[in-house]
Amino acid sequence: MTILYDTSALMALFVSKHPNHKAAIDFFLDAKKKNSNFYICTHTIAEFYRNLTSGRKYLTYSPAMAHRLITESLVKFFTPVSLDHKDYYAVVDRMKSASLHGAIIYDGLIARASSKINADFIVTYNLEDFQRVWQLTSSKLVEP
Repeated sequence: MTILYDTSALMALFVSKHPNHKAAIDFFLDAKKKNSNFYICTHTIAEFYRNLTSGRKYLTYSPAMAHRLITESLVKFFTPVSLDHKDYYAVVDRMKSASLHGAIIYDGLIARASSKINADFIVTYNLEDFQRVWQLTSSKLVEP
């Protein structure tokens, strides 16, 4: 299986105090046993860092701790999917056509990345927004 993770799913997977941590770990380990391949959109790396260091809710990661988590864990398990300027313009066109505005464009970028690799699944805890941009991909949405 080819599985692409969004930031919300990475947060649940790697932050032990996250309320969905156990479910995220169980899903990941089960998929790993099935020799799944794990991916992230390159934009997700920056978004993950931002969320880890934001200081909100259960997060207390310093920049050094966030860097270590990214370089030791994210790099180990996830292959980045790069988007070029044509991909970005295509997502902007989709946002305009669907009258979508604001931060949902980042979900659109992740959906675009999933279509580039023909991902079987997008793992997210942000189903509502992904359903709005789902037309950009044929991947199934999964919330562990």
